[in-house]
Amino acid sequence: MENVNRRGSRKERWTSREEERVWIGFYRRVGDPEVASDLIEQMEADSEVKAQHLGLYLRCKQSLRREKVRRARAKAIAYAVEALLRFLVIAPAGRLVGLWNFIGAICLNWLPEPSEPATKQMQKIRKAGAVSKSSVQVQKEATAKQA
Repeated sequence: MENVNRRGSRKERWTSREEERVWIGFYRRVGDPEVASDLIEQMEADSEVKAQHLGLYLRCKQSLRREKVRRARAKAIAYAVEALLRFLVIAPAGRLVGLWNFIGAICLNWLPEPSEPATKQMQKIRKAGAVSKSSVQVQKEATAKQA
């Protein structure tokens, strides 16, 4: 009887083994930053558990530091890739667009003026001399209306 009390009851032994399995699982999953931050939060709330599993606490802290370094490295790589892309793709594309617009403007200047029927008619009227008379008349009428 005395032997049974020393080892604990069957339920207590089962609970103890389950607790050990859970802690072992935590040791295995400590690489996950979310698990590590949850464990740190719980351990800082209970100093007895923190003292009992100090190694796990330190591994959690280490895991969070590694995650922070990993994110900083990823951010730096993303910045470098973005700058490289901007330099190799976007800037030349912008220059090509500018060049294309310049060439288009030159080509438009080489084209002859569009010939509209009204333009031809105006040239005929000018040759006939009617425009000069009518423009003088229009100017006289405008000055007469203003006075």
